[in-house]
Amino acid sequence: MFIRTLKYGKGYSGRLGNKCWVASITGTDQQYGLAREFLEPDSVEREHFNRPRTIINFRWQLGVGLYECSEGGDRSFFVVNVKDGEHKAFRPGDERVKAMAMLMDGGMSAEDARKATQAAKVRQVQTTQGA
Repeated sequence: MFIRTLKYGKGYSGRLGNKCWVASITGTDQQYGLAREFLEPDSVEREHFNRPRTIINFRWQLGVGLYECSEGGDRSFFVVNVKDGEHKAFRPGDERVKAMAMLMDGGMSAEDARKATQAAKVRQVQTTQGA
């Protein structure tokens, strides 16, 4: 499992006061662009209990897949895969996220979509270098 931890500042204004979340991308959606399944955190830890302002750490244990997260108002995509026996994460480009989501609409798993979009990228590089 890959562990992702995000922070939220309860009682804070500004960037830290923005809600944080993690969603699994399951395909495309006509209204929102991408279909998302919002995930509940596996653990929630508060730094202080009796103060009006405190930092809350949310932790998710994530398996192989395509995810979007929001922390401090910044949103980003990441892919979790297994490399050398360990769960690793990387940030794909927006075009690759869209391509993976479209493949997942057709019933492909996130891991197969990752491999399919990676292969297309490798083929494109090989074609460019061969020309």
